[in-house]
Amino acid sequence: MTQLKLGDGNTVDVGLGNYLRADKIVDGAIGVLLDAGTIREADFGDGKVKTVVEFSIEVDGEQYTWTVNKQTLDALGVGYGEDCKKWIGKKVKLNKVKMNVFGQMKNVIMGEPVEVKEKDAEEKKVKTVRI
Repeated sequence: MTQLKLGDGNTVDVGLGNYLRADKIVDGAIGVLLDAGTIREADFGDGKVKTVVEFSIEVDGEQYTWTVNKQTLDALGVGYGEDCKKWIGKKVKLNKVKMNVFGQMKNVIMGEPVEVKEKDAEEKKVKTVRI
């Protein structure tokens, strides 16, 4: 939580929402997708605006907003199909991976489908995911 000092001397807490971050999980944690995802434009404060995909996810009984990376979207699309509405209630295995994010090495969350059989995944080669 960040605090901003207002012109009148008062302070206000500014939250960034309850986003799922790598420091909030242990490797192998299981999350459950609660919605079909949304797309929005995110301003990263350095003049870079990027389209991001976010899902509501429950991990260890707590609900978060999860900004999903392309690799995870691809894996979930192969495992669960291209229609994200069918992902609601599906389980996702979450792991931390160190990656370059805007020029800095950071832990990010990679997700993979839990309930998919290898044979089913091989037959599905999804290239586009519908949100």
